[in-house]
Amino acid sequence: MDPISRLPDPPVGMVVTPYDAAVAHWVFVTACATILPFLAFALRDWQRTKSPFLLLILLGGAITNVMEPFVDITGGCWHPIIHQDTIFNIMGRPMPLWLLPTYIAYFGALPMCMVANFRKQISKKALWLWFIVPVIADIILEEGLFGVSRDSLYAYYAHQPLRLHVFPIWWSPANAVGVFLPAIALVLAAPHLRGWRLALVPLFTPLLYCGAGSLAAFPSSVVINSDFPYLVTQAGGVATFLLAGALAHVGVQLFAADSRWQIRDALGASAAYFNTKQEDSGAQAISGGPLGAGNRGQRGVAGNHPAAGAGAVGSARLQ
Repeated sequence: MDPISRLPDPPVGMVVTPYDAAVAHWVFVTACATILPFLAFALRDWQRTKSPFLLLILLGGAITNVMEPFVDITGGCWHPIIHQDTIFNIMGRPMPLWLLPTYIAYFGALPMCMVANFRKQISKKALWLWFIVPVIADIILEEGLFGVSRDSLYAYYAHQPLRLHVFPIWWSPANAVGVFLPAIALVLAAPHLRGWRLALVPLFTPLLYCGAGSLAAFPSSVVINSDFPYLVTQAGGVATFLLAGALAHVGVQLFAADSRWQIRDALGASAAYFNTKQEDSGAQAISGGPLGAGNRGQRGVAGNHPAAGAGAVGSARLQ
């Protein structure tokens, strides 16, 4: 702890060894290879729907990387300066090159897959399973990185709660919120993201990650940057899990087809809306609508389409 600021000092003398530099190289290559099938899927969707909606979500994953220095400062994460291939530096926090495709895979490909699946009617149970996916993926990814590296790729320092092995698992629900909630918000907003508003799509993930993710991480950030007893520190990590769960619960209740609080139909983002637009996209050229928006005469709420009645009746029989 710094004697004046009373904040923990990061390990600024940490050096990336030649071995971990090679690990970083292969992480970069592997992450890039992982992105390719998702990129191909997004391009096919663009060709089919005449809208780059899914591709812009991938771009949002790259933009989210800009938020990493801020969460690193509050969350006690350090990427070495010495012998590091750095892509940018904000507030004295160098961000390594290998982190960019990793962000695109996690904060781009995962929410893109969620959006593609959330177009349909989806139950509360299925939504909770989708929330768990990025939680588990983050734990596997980071424990795997620490398993193959030799303690110089990056580090978590200070009073980290809930260390599983090396990775403090409180990070996983906070990160998952930044994947799950943007996907829900993007589907709800899709009918209104036409024309120039498509430029807003890449901003959903970084802004919601910065907002909702930071809110969930707040209890852990407090104990990390303080000097509380062990049990209080662990309680901060537990509180992050609970806060992240509460935020996910709000998203589930507002979106799930079997929830009485769901608002997607009222916002014109029903499953019937997306089914209608997909049908229209195969029959004619499309001008400006996301996810297969049809002609101007068909851009109203999905309830105006004959399929809307079937969609409303079928909401109880979830796919």
